[in-house]
Amino acid sequence: MPVTCLVVGCGSRSNRNNVNFYSVPAILSHKFVTGKNELSKRRRALWIAAIKRDDLNESKLKNQRVCSKHFITGKPAALEDENHPDWVPSQEMGHKSQNVQKRYDDVERKERLEKRKRRKVEELPCDVVGLDISHDDDLDTGVSSQTDITMEELSVKSEQLTFASKKIGDLEKKWIFHHSNLGITPQGTVSYISKAWGGRASDKQIVEHSNFLDYIMPGDIVLADRGFLVKETLGVLQAKLVIPAFTKGKSQLHPLDIEETRRIAH
Repeated sequence: MPVTCLVVGCGSRSNRNNVNFYSVPAILSHKFVTGKNELSKRRRALWIAAIKRDDLNESKLKNQRVCSKHFITGKPAALEDENHPDWVPSQEMGHKSQNVQKRYDDVERKERLEKRKRRKVEELPCDVVGLDISHDDDLDTGVSSQTDITMEELSVKSEQLTFASKKIGDLEKKWIFHHSNLGITPQGTVSYISKAWGGRASDKQIVEHSNFLDYIMPGDIVLADRGFLVKETLGVLQAKLVIPAFTKGKSQLHPLDIEETRRIAH
């Protein structure tokens, strides 16, 4: 039986179209690497939202696929690559109905009309009307005012405010912050950057619930501070936890601790 594409209006079939087909991502249920479970759950929900069909059910999600036409690179990105544009299908998804397009065109038409009206107001000639008004009273209030602001000056001010607002928006997007949840190799290379965690999260909780464990291979040695109580967790992955000796509560290290620390360093 040929496989068909789930996307509305696509019509790709495995027996006649030269395209590849991909399943809607399933929700994972790892016992220890729980970070992947939440990631897979969020990705599946986004795929279903992108497909946007009212008649979707578990049977269709299981038996039908999304074809390669709906991905920029022709295939979905890896689960861990959440920032990749193909993490969720986005091309030719069939959402733009005639009613939606009509509303979009109406909004654009209204904006063009408003721009033309503003342009006409700016171009109107300003005639100065002379008034022959005389006053016998000459009062000095001690306050002066500046009233000779032209439309040209107001236009310049408006452009400056628009530019400043855009600049502030760009700076917010490029906000630089210091990240401290890092994984580093013995050569000093940053190998892992964690997402932000609240101040109440323990070192053990961060290790077990971030996707750091996804990068641990059998036989790896993890060098950590004494607060990382994850020996059993790493043991399940066939990795080893090494915690160097510390001088807390002691004037100096025991000679055996010094030798062990030197051995770890080399």
